[in-house]
Amino acid sequence: MTKRLIPFILALVILFSFLLHTFTEESRSAETTYSTSVGDFRIEYTLNEKGEATITNGQSWSGRQMYVPEELDGHRVVAIGDYAFQYYSGSFYKADVEKVYIPASIKYIGANPFRNW
Repeated sequence: MTKRLIPFILALVILFSFLLHTFTEESRSAETTYSTSVGDFRIEYTLNEKGEATITNGQSWSGRQMYVPEELDGHRVVAIGDYAFQYYSGSFYKADVEKVYIPASIKYIGANPFRNW
């Protein structure tokens, strides 16, 4: 009788492992994206477990200077994500932006945040 239970128990362990892995991956990829405006600058961001913001998309600023905000909706901005500003849609061409101001709160800048500029 115990020889018959071993394959059944192994099958349950494998099934449980698969389900656990699936739900863990889904919860990691289900990050909430928030959206806000700072003047005419539209920003999307996510929050880490400490409530700190990572800018994931920024667009629609005007002028030759861009100021990355230090805070969004009361959350300290600590990172600029990968490709965060690649989809520029401001009133000037990308080449017209002369300066980008990044606050001291930024601890991480992802891959190619200003790609296609």
